Amino acid sequence: MPLKLGTQDVTLKLGSQDVTAYLGAEEVSAFDPTSIEGLALWLDAADGSTLFQNSDGTTPATATSDPVGYWGDKSGNNRHATQATAGNRPTITSIGSRKGLQYAASPATWLTTTGSNLGLSQPYTAFYAIKANASGIGTLFDGSAGSTRAILSGTVNSTTQAWAGTAFQIYGYWKASDIAVGAFRFDGASSSGAVNNKSLSVVGSTVGSNGLSQHINVGAFTNNTAILPGAFGELLLYDGSVSDADAGRVIDYLARKWGITLAPQVSNADAQDWVNRVYANGGTVSESTAAAVNTFCNAIDAASIRDRFYRLNLFAGTGLNAALVPLYRGPTFGGTTYGNATDTNPGAGPFVSGDYSPTVGLVKTGNTSAYLDTGLAIDDLPSAATGHIAAWMGTHTPAAFLIPVGANVSTTDRYWLVSWTTGGDQVVRGYWGGNSPAQTATLGATIAAGLYIANRSGATSLDVYEGGTSIASLASSVTPGAISENFYVAAANDSGTPGAFVTFPLAGYSIGLSLTQPQAAAYDAAYTALISALGRPLV
Repeated sequence: MPLKLGTQDVTLKLGSQDVTAYLGAEEVSAFDPTSIEGLALWLDAADGSTLFQNSDGTTPATATSDPVGYWGDKSGNNRHATQATAGNRPTITSIGSRKGLQYAASPATWLTTTGSNLGLSQPYTAFYAIKANASGIGTLFDGSAGSTRAILSGTVNSTTQAWAGTAFQIYGYWKASDIAVGAFRFDGASSSGAVNNKSLSVVGSTVGSNGLSQHINVGAFTNNTAILPGAFGELLLYDGSVSDADAGRVIDYLARKWGITLAPQVSNADAQDWVNRVYANGGTVSESTAAAVNTFCNAIDAASIRDRFYRLNLFAGTGLNAALVPLYRGPTFGGTTYGNATDTNPGAGPFVSGDYSPTVGLVKTGNTSAYLDTGLAIDDLPSAATGHIAAWMGTHTPAAFLIPVGANVSTTDRYWLVSWTTGGDQVVRGYWGGNSPAQTATLGATIAAGLYIANRSGATSLDVYEGGTSIASLASSVTPGAISENFYVAAANDSGTPGAFVTFPLAGYSIGLSLTQPQAAAYDAAYTALISALGRPLV
């Protein structure tokens, strides 16, 4: 709750620094958006003193469903947002415990800023809080028309919260029925955005140089279409490129105020990128999971084996949407990516939410027709001559020929990791090209949980590693052939047809370049520590 003296908000300062006070058990944020230079517009529906039913600001709007024809600007620039036509005014609603403005497409509702033109050229930075409805395409603001448009708009669906850029517009993707807070910094090719996240990631394409030179429509295109599909809580526009640090302060302020839990922030760039992509895919990550993945990435970096991985998925995070997001999609952070952005979930009987558990991994309870498509093929690697396939398999007794990761073309070239029962013995086989495996000796009544790696380091050197140690080798000469079949996970891709579906838990997999024995040991140690940190059973 805001700290009040009578009916007035009180800003607390320690020297020149904003501070946070506590009243009982409730946090009171005293952050003041005007403390960051360049505030050009601040519309705050939670502040009831800024809402009026008529466009001249004389009749307060206080009750749910009251029309709002005047939304007062708190920046001090008197760029109040108004609507003269009664039938086109948004109405008061609730966003969590605070007031918001409910927009509607029919009849169309919107507000337009008055007073002086904004006069913003790039760079400039926008922050917002909204609650989206179940579906629709809509607008936070639109600054002009035609080819000079500078727009912040979005699509609402059931899963994603992310950003993409076009030549003159920015599209956000907001999850239906959720409150979202975020930012967008308009700065041409360096434009960046965040949704429920403090990390402003660069958008995928150049945004262009258009500014907000005139007045803006709030909640609609300037032609009064593409109405915001939901409720507007707050909008702040700053003249200039607000720094990452200050952007984090504004987003923190919005998150606390509007009841949002932000994506965790960690130090490793790969780990943070994974967290961001999980949230963009509609999943979430706990602080403890983010810390465990951060430690894993640091261990991989310290062992100098980051470049070995063209794809690695830990099956971590909260929810299946999180588990489908790979940690690594290429050998370097920020470099070329390979395969699908997420592990796709095709087939007549795909994985469902009950097939994943954060404390186990991907499970296959009774689901023997589900598999994942990585989109990565041997053809994507620098060479088919060497490489590795790895999977963390849970303890199990194979009842058949089961392949956690694999791709092949008939019997010509097999790239498999296999759990198998033969003659009553439990074995693990590794293939990398050809039709001859490195096969483990008998592993007893069950195959123990652990990281198993099929690794080819040369034409006459194919190994299966368990616990970072080679437990099987094949020295016969093989020249692996390049194939275009994607690797499947939890099954093999046999010339486009999935088969050999696994029936045991998988706690992750990787595909990439070959590993030396010390590198395999370092990888195993990092993975074992991760499994422990995630609270997953080691046996």
